[in-house]
Amino acid sequence: MTPNRPARTDVSTGRRIVYHLGQVLVVVGILLFLSVFLTFFGTFGTLLQAPFPGGDPQGGPAQAFGGLFSSFIRAPIGIVVIWIGMALMAVGRRGVAGSGLTLDPQGTRTDEEPWNRAQGGMLEDTLDAAPTLKNALTGQPTVVKVRCRACGALNDETDRYCGQCGKPL
Repeated sequence: MTPNRPARTDVSTGRRIVYHLGQVLVVVGILLFLSVFLTFFGTFGTLLQAPFPGGDPQGGPAQAFGGLFSSFIRAPIGIVVIWIGMALMAVGRRGVAGSGLTLDPQGTRTDEEPWNRAQGGMLEDTLDAAPTLKNALTGQPTVVKVRCRACGALNDETDRYCGQCGKPL
């Protein structure tokens, strides 16, 4: 950020809360999804045992398989929670109209104004770091100087002789 532009935060508190709620839901969804793998690896040894060890029809692999099957339900639930979280993050980031939930062009412009201002600021920062590109885009000529081999003075690129020592460039 350049020093001549003050930092502005026009995103409402409600949008911030929705965005962070979406982040939390994405993390919870990922944990639900990954818990299936942890459950599988935790019961894998039990699945390899002989059926009904010790004559107990409720123990052993049958019980482990039933628990494993119920844990697989968490995977699709986790994916749905991730999708909901990502949708909430989009609404928080772009606003209701900006995320496409409502068809309101003026509302979209209002909702996306902080986002667009930030993107414009980043583009301006990039152009400030590359003055030759900025000059080309704005139509300003780029000044090229040629250094004299004899005395080291800078001369215009159209000069044939050094303005300092008079030697050919």
